[in-house]
Amino acid sequence: MMSVLKITGLALVALCTTGMGMEMAFSLSQRVRALELAQTVLESIAGELSYTLAPPEEIIKSLTARTTLCKAGYLTACRSFCRKGVPFPQAWNRAVREWKGALSARDREILTAVSETLGTCSEKEALTALEGAKRLLQEELKNAREYAQVHGKLYRTLGMLSGVFLVILWI
Repeated sequence: MMSVLKITGLALVALCTTGMGMEMAFSLSQRVRALELAQTVLESIAGELSYTLAPPEEIIKSLTARTTLCKAGYLTACRSFCRKGVPFPQAWNRAVREWKGALSARDREILTAVSETLGTCSEKEALTALEGAKRLLQEELKNAREYAQVHGKLYRTLGMLSGVFLVILWI
């Protein structure tokens, strides 16, 4: 007859492996949410630019005041760099690259490309660049959703099944 301690240990092993699978699936969904937020940020920048014609530093200041965009840490970092006197293009690039979020390297490249036109070109060119970046992010978002859907289920299932396998192995 198995002891209570052994049963508890086996249950903990099964819970841990299941938890690891769920955590891996959750990390995939975090990228989806980060991409959705990045698209919202770009849409908000485009809206502010077209209606106020404000310089990028002022647009970023306005966006950081919105509670819906507070999870985009690169906005706050960019505003902080701009306050320290760093020109907007460098502040934006540095903030996006240093932000420890769920965006991939490709996602960061798309976001940093925005700084090349924002504040340095005409409103029309900046809006065109923002629209292009939004389209590229939309494609990345579509791919991330598909990947998260397929692989998320896989990770959750593998986590649970590996726990069951280990429990059976140790019984």
